Amino acid sequence: MPINLQDMNVDVMLDILHFTDVHTAVCMTRVNRHFRAIALTKNLWIAFAQDFMSQPIPSVPTLDSELLPQYSTGDLIDFVKVRVDFIKVRGWRHKLQKTFLSNTKALPKEEEMPLMSDLFTTVEGYQNMTVEHLRFTKIGKVMRHICVLDPAHVPRDDEFKFRDRAKALLDKWHGLRNANAPNVNASANNGE
Repeated sequence: MPINLQDMNVDVMLDILHFTDVHTAVCMTRVNRHFRAIALTKNLWIAFAQDFMSQPIPSVPTLDSELLPQYSTGDLIDFVKVRVDFIKVRGWRHKLQKTFLSNTKALPKEEEMPLMSDLFTTVEGYQNMTVEHLRFTKIGKVMRHICVLDPAHVPRDDEFKFRDRAKALLDKWHGLRNANAPNVNASANNGE
């Protein structure tokens, strides 16, 4: 006899969700009201927050691990979302670095280049990049190395323009860094 998921014990569903990732829990909130209520259970988000406590991100506020039960579910979700966002950008950096800058003598595979172009498109379209993202993930450093690669070491660069796109991203992020840098002259004048 088949089991209807909605008839499953809530504690069993929560145990199952504890073995998933944040993305799965968020997807569960979109299924129906019953699953949304389960996926937004505070204990589940405390567990997710504890998982991320071991990965501190400089200049991003953290929560006191001993006080996690006192935070609201919304605060816990916000805490986890920020960290998931940083880890996503770091994952992009890892893929780009592995493909274009690996220590092996072999060139990147030509058949991987459409996927790398899609990844570049994702990075180019990402609207939430901050100086903190750049510092934590070091994606700018990888882009800097990609844009100075010998064209012979970048398959299909004439088609996908990886080096040019990396340079354009660096220029964009340089503007972001400059916008967030303190104005030395202004602070000197304010001190007088």
